[in-house]
Amino acid sequence: MPSPAAIGGGALGAGVIGVGTAYAAGAFNKADQVITYENFGDYVTKKELTYIGSLKDTVDNSIKKLLDEDKTSSSNGYRSKLKDKWESMDETNLKEKGGQAITKPTDVKDKLVPSDTLEKSEDIAKFTKAWCELKKSKVSGTDKKWTEDTIKKDADWKIFEEVCLIKKTTQK
Repeated sequence: MPSPAAIGGGALGAGVIGVGTAYAAGAFNKADQVITYENFGDYVTKKELTYIGSLKDTVDNSIKKLLDEDKTSSSNGYRSKLKDKWESMDETNLKEKGGQAITKPTDVKDKLVPSDTLEKSEDIAKFTKAWCELKKSKVSGTDKKWTEDTIKKDADWKIFEEVCLIKKTTQK
């Protein structure tokens, strides 16, 4: 009669072989696992991106400061990126934190680039921040979960990525 240790060892060995076989077959391949996201904000957090839509106007890299400091016509500048997306940013459902509706400033597209004036930058920043905050909470219409693929294909994401996020800079 085999001892309990021998039986346990045999069972453990069979388990290891089973797990090894499953691993070799790709059962634990992370590349096959689809990561889902609740909304744009969840994606931003999990990807460790820098979201600027909630920054106060006086803080570095806030939308207002980016507007005020970018007075060039560089295609890489914040004003240029915002100008390219401005017409696609709608004002539907935009509200301030207090609940007051926010309207999109008119006649500002030509003041975005090039600009040596800060005229309308406060209104532009207010609208852009509200738009970013609204879109940050956007949920997927299909199955209520976003994937990397569905986010990258979404028209609002493309705008959100350009005007509500900045590249992280490494500090030395």
